[in-house]
Amino acid sequence: MTAFDQILIVFAVVHAYVFSVLFFYTGRKSTSILGFFMFFTFFEYFLNVNMFYFGFEAFRPAFYYLVPFLTLIPMPILYLYVRYMATEKYTITKHSFLHFIPGVLALFIGVIILFSMPSEERSLIILQKLKEGVYYENIKLYFLITTIVLFAQAFAYSGVNLFQLIKHRSTVKDTYSYKEKISLNWLLIFVYFILAQHAYEFIVFILPKVWVSETVYYLVKLAIVLFVGVMGLRQREIYDKDKQILQNEEPQLIENTKKTKPISDELKIATANRIKIIMSEEKLFLQPDLSLYDLSKRLDMHKNYVSHIINDVFEANFFMFINRYRVEEAKRMLLDSEYDNLSIEGIASSVGFKSRNVFYPVFKKLVGMTPLQFKKQNK
Repeated sequence: MTAFDQILIVFAVVHAYVFSVLFFYTGRKSTSILGFFMFFTFFEYFLNVNMFYFGFEAFRPAFYYLVPFLTLIPMPILYLYVRYMATEKYTITKHSFLHFIPGVLALFIGVIILFSMPSEERSLIILQKLKEGVYYENIKLYFLITTIVLFAQAFAYSGVNLFQLIKHRSTVKDTYSYKEKISLNWLLIFVYFILAQHAYEFIVFILPKVWVSETVYYLVKLAIVLFVGVMGLRQREIYDKDKQILQNEEPQLIENTKKTKPISDELKIATANRIKIIMSEEKLFLQPDLSLYDLSKRLDMHKNYVSHIINDVFEANFFMFINRYRVEEAKRMLLDSEYDNLSIEGIASSVGFKSRNVFYPVFKKLVGMTPLQFKKQNK
């Protein structure tokens, strides 16, 4: 291990600890989940590095007691974070802790194995001087089994996480008129990265001769800590406010539209006309944070009914439906000399778009040209 590698892993350990404290300090439930993820990551990194490179005697025993347990905890925590962020009404319950059974069993079995050894042999294994015998083989088998379970966890949870996040992207379009800080693209990238990392480690596990760079390995560890730390602190709650609205809904309104009676054509048309009036007269679409919940509350109807009507009558999801109005308003402003003092970004902001990155592609998709091209061609 070079001096540069030591600097990298020390940076990873220190930043993992700092981010775990910051996550807990925010007080938000979502960041508290990430706080546990980062704390267990910090502890695992620290014990591994100490065991093989720094060698503080007081922490050597903890490697054998805790590392198998610590390696099996972060993936279930990440799964709970993804479920909490990407699912509308998911909450952490006592049943959620069932995901930690493999980790707890690993801790329990590790303690039994080590304390069943004579004290002198336990001291030798902790100092890495015991290289043969039944106890040494038991320890090897123990770490082998926990490693296999870790890979099984990584692939299974990554698959479920990808499904949840891809489904969430569709849900966002049906529920919100914006994407900024709620699309969870960074989390999707991270899950793909974790999957790729474990796939490579699995190849190394079954083919030990595959080349591995320690520097790259520790760079990856540091990158994981920094990426999750920074993006996790920036991530806002998505469904928190909406859960409060859901709790206030009338109990007779059934959550799943498929379980309700079919909506009559008369009700569809009447509601669609009300929506048109609200959009044209009240210009509700100018609200940057407008969601399906806001419109449903304004109509005094369950959100699933409103979503079904928008999809069926207007043939669009909520995102495109609202942004059609925003684009039409932007077109009007682009051709009105009264707004010549506003930049394209200023107009986008005025009509309810939260960023240029969403305004430009939506405008071009609906109009067939960029806002500047539209202005030059029509003014």
